[in-house]
Amino acid sequence: MDLSDLTIVIPSYNRQDYVIRSIEYWSNTNAVVHIFDGSKDKIHNEIVGKYSNVTYHHLPISYAERLGYSINFVRTKYVVLLGDDEFFIPSSLIKCMDILELGEFSSIMGKTITFEYHKGNIFSRNWESPFLADSNNYIIEENDSFDRMKNHMNNYLCSTIYAVTKSEVWIKCIECASIKTPFADTIEFGFELTNAYLGKSKIINTLMWLRSYENEEIYSTQLKSENNVPPRLHEIYYDLNYRKDLSSFFSQMANKLIGGTLDISENEVEKMLYISLGEYVDNYYILADYKKGRKDRMLDFFYRIGLKPAIDFILRNFKFNKLNLLQNASHNEEKTGLIYDLNELSKIQNLILEFHKNKIKS
Repeated sequence: MDLSDLTIVIPSYNRQDYVIRSIEYWSNTNAVVHIFDGSKDKIHNEIVGKYSNVTYHHLPISYAERLGYSINFVRTKYVVLLGDDEFFIPSSLIKCMDILELGEFSSIMGKTITFEYHKGNIFSRNWESPFLADSNNYIIEENDSFDRMKNHMNNYLCSTIYAVTKSEVWIKCIECASIKTPFADTIEFGFELTNAYLGKSKIINTLMWLRSYENEEIYSTQLKSENNVPPRLHEIYYDLNYRKDLSSFFSQMANKLIGGTLDISENEVEKMLYISLGEYVDNYYILADYKKGRKDRMLDFFYRIGLKPAIDFILRNFKFNKLNLLQNASHNEEKTGLIYDLNELSKIQNLILEFHKNKIKS
């Protein structure tokens, strides 16, 4: 397989220079790339429209609405979602598609490392959290839909929303993820639950996603610009004041998932969704109590009282893991046997450095 069988969907918001960086990067491949920019102002740059495989859409609407709109442009066998300031390693995407061709799985994800640019250097860490499962050998392989959802939520890792996914599955996931709700993370959990309901998935030990910490997440940035920071599902799951809204979300998901089939009722699927999410919520608070260390508790306290910018500055300057992308990948290769393409990773690191060098000049 090659990248012509893959559509890459890139939502963007108020990051026009990063959009241009993405266009330049993907123009050197034959992947089908669609960028959906929710910024107020359209990009006016000669690079937009220059490459036949990259299409720019200016859509000043919500993040969820842009995702919903994107399904109209999926024509390839596989799809993957990507942030506008982030990178996938092309050879790893092809490896994911090759595994999907075997037919057992609906989604395949490679390993992730993060990067941040600071004072002329790139610093990289592994993507991990006290609230997330270990990505090593992470697999959702149960034959029963309900069992897959429960297992995924009980041992949760956000493992499919940025995975290479069969198009028919991805479209259904986006239909559920883009349901309008008053909650902050129904895009993530709508996608993850739907994906688990529809098929099997796993993470392979090949570096695929370079997650950027150069900026805040697009979804959060747009919500803050609209003075709208809604609650998260784990915060309201047991709150009776939100029971109607949560039930409406699950009901709409169930309606989309059964698709007219008579094998299972909408009420049964709604109940399965509710129970599965409960697995995540209960486990979240267990991990909050037992897996977080003293340092994490202190950071949470300082974040809550408004000192996040100061704490982040201190961590970047004094406590940051002083490894660049290549060094971190090599470290993971020695530690876990991580597979990665050195040439492609080097090109990305050089591109990031050159990008910020030019930003400083301008």
